Amino acid sequence: MTSTGPPQTAHRVNTPMSPDSLREPARFSDDDALRRLAALDHSLHQISTQLTPLSKLLSQLDELCATLTTLIGSLESASRS
Repeated sequence: MTSTGPPQTAHRVNTPMSPDSLREPARFSDDDALRRLAALDHSLHQISTQLTPLSKLLSQLDELCATLTTLIGSLESASRS
């Protein structure tokens, strides 16, 4: 049974890197980049889908706040009379 978790990570951490290798960006194949972009697109779509109902809810809360503000103003005016 082989493990791909911590031992590889520990090896990478303990392996010295030259200054040149630190400046080089990570290189991915076109397929890797396309898979990552597709995953990002999927995640953004999920976030957008979840934000739509929240936006509607915030709009309803704004309306409720305005109604309550008007009601409080009316009650304060009525109590002064």
